[in-house]
Amino acid sequence: SEERSFTIQGGIRLWSETFGSPGSPTVLLVMGAMSQGILWFDRFCHALAGHGYRVVRYDHRDTGDSSLINFTAQPYNLRDMAADALSLLEALGSGEAHIVGMSMGGYIGQLLALDQPDRIRSLTLMATSADPGACLAAVNAGGPWPLDFASAASLFDFGRSFQSGLPWSPELLLGGLAPHWRLLLGPAAPFDASLWLSLQDATMRRMRNGLSPFNHAAAVAATPQWAGRLAEIGCPTLVIHGGEDRYVPLAHGRDLATRIPGARLHIIEPMGHLFAPEWSEEMAGLIAAHLRSAGPA
Repeated sequence: SEERSFTIQGGIRLWSETFGSPGSPTVLLVMGAMSQGILWFDRFCHALAGHGYRVVRYDHRDTGDSSLINFTAQPYNLRDMAADALSLLEALGSGEAHIVGMSMGGYIGQLLALDQPDRIRSLTLMATSADPGACLAAVNAGGPWPLDFASAASLFDFGRSFQSGLPWSPELLLGGLAPHWRLLLGPAAPFDASLWLSLQDATMRRMRNGLSPFNHAAAVAATPQWAGRLAEIGCPTLVIHGGEDRYVPLAHGRDLATRIPGARLHIIEPMGHLFAPEWSEEMAGLIAAHLRSAGPA
């Protein structure tokens, strides 16, 4: 793999890492809110690249090794973050790309397909929704989901109890976050605590400001809704959703797939809001089959 940083419009610096051959079709992995690009597991990136693709993961603005933004002075929304993704593709010399978006990354993928249809060869939308407003409302209220998914309350209960433990020591932080990852993965998914602690340690070492990632929630809230336009998406679309997703419940994935013409819905019953690293090869195979059906980029 090759790590590079690019300075794009506005002087924003984006960290990226590329796997596979530079001459292969490009797949851009777009991570969710507040999350660094390394949460696209190494194992998954190598597996997807092994299917003949140039796989790119990157840190959004306000995460990891990318630029931190003073949101008060420079407010932004998801369309600005979509522009970041396009600028990164241009810096990498990619005219077209397949987009794989997780959670908030799925919102960005939808906006890219709507606003830059000539640049997006296919969409893979994972653990995401056509209605981020509903997601934000549930988070802000700290209660059950509007669609009566009371199971989500366990995530908010965990968050409240974890915050009550401030101040954190590094040891308490790493140990306390293990149940958080378990909740996101879902109770039926495999969970290697040592692997997640190692990954959490890596993200902590790359984090320069623990508050900056929260700007992503403000960016989502500042973005005009686009669900009414989803019928305009013309590229091949695969919606992947977990039956155990307690953050963006399965009804959101079903709804999203009905709004995009020709979209296919693939439900993974034991998956939560993230897929387990142990499933990397299977997930890469599923996505690669979709990319092949879309043709080269």
